[in-house]
Amino acid sequence: TDSFFERSHLTPQQILYLAADWVENPTKPILHVARDFKVDKNSVTKMHELFRQLTKSWFYRETGKDQHQMLGGPHKIVEIDETMMYRAKYNKGRMLTRKQVWVFGMIERGTSKIIMFRVSRRNAQTLIPIIRKYIKPGTTIISDAWRAYGGIAQLQEGYNHG
Repeated sequence: TDSFFERSHLTPQQILYLAADWVENPTKPILHVARDFKVDKNSVTKMHELFRQLTKSWFYRETGKDQHQMLGGPHKIVEIDETMMYRAKYNKGRMLTRKQVWVFGMIERGTSKIIMFRVSRRNAQTLIPIIRKYIKPGTTIISDAWRAYGGIAQLQEGYNHG
């Protein structure tokens, strides 16, 4: 079998320890990880990139985002909201900047179906097209009172909005 364990010069135990540390301490500087586990910083960087890619692949597979799966439908509820996150930039183990990143999320109640997008703006012109593309007609949509959601109930898809 051709696994990443075989392609790495790290032992399976080292890889698993690095993975556990990455999950527990996601913002820990690369240099600290390398020092703590006595592993080259380039190896840590490669492993962290692998962990991010595996997590991303799992997320897309589980949420159906890569198949453009739609949420909701008649008698179904989808909750929507936007939130600001920070994007950390690292260089030599130090955080240099914190750039604001807006994320718009939709989750279907009673299921594990969730779709999230990084958005440049959180206005109606940005969010309504995403709602129309990923939420089935006839769905009840629950949101906060953010003004961008004001016209959802009037859309031709027949959404109920509360």
